[in-house]
Amino acid sequence: KPKGIVFFCGTNDLTALKTPEKVFGDFKVFFDAVKTFLPTTKVFVIGIKPSVARHYLRQKELSFNKLISDLSEQEDNLLFIDVWEEMLSGDGEANPYLFAEDGLHMNEEGYKIWSKKIKPLLIKHFLP
Repeated sequence: KPKGIVFFCGTNDLTALKTPEKVFGDFKVFFDAVKTFLPTTKVFVIGIKPSVARHYLRQKELSFNKLISDLSEQEDNLLFIDVWEEMLSGDGEANPYLFAEDGLHMNEEGYKIWSKKIKPLLIKHFLP
């Protein structure tokens, strides 16, 4: 019975040609199961990140993030962690310095951004 679940999903589903609405529907199945079977468990969803390799999915990624963000405003045990802006360079594109050579997977610098966003939330919700 976890107190919290940190969840990242969506990019591979969008790459597999699912719509943002379909991916959101799949997430809702998961989240509804958590609400039913683990009603006190908080779910922290990390929003889809911009990436160099999947720039072509940008609008779909932002649409999915908005769906999750909107749902988090209605659900007490759902928290949306938006990493999008922090992962952009000055020109508004995905910052290549945050990614491995493939332009998709994050390097240590990318994970530092995630840690700065996630750790304070976990401390706030789980430490006395």
